[in-house]
Amino acid sequence: MPGFTPELAERVVHARVEHHGFDFAEELEAYADLPRGLADELAERFVFLR
Repeated sequence: MPGFTPELAERVVHARVEHHGFDFAEELEAYADLPRGLADELAERFVFLR
């Protein structure tokens, strides 16, 4: 996906482990410190399960 770098992927993995997953794209953006708006794009491709 354009704009989703290996560094961002590493942040997402780290935040997911630290916070035991995500319920919403907004959590992903905040906890992984993603660029604004990227979580909206990811939300269309990701599934958030607990």
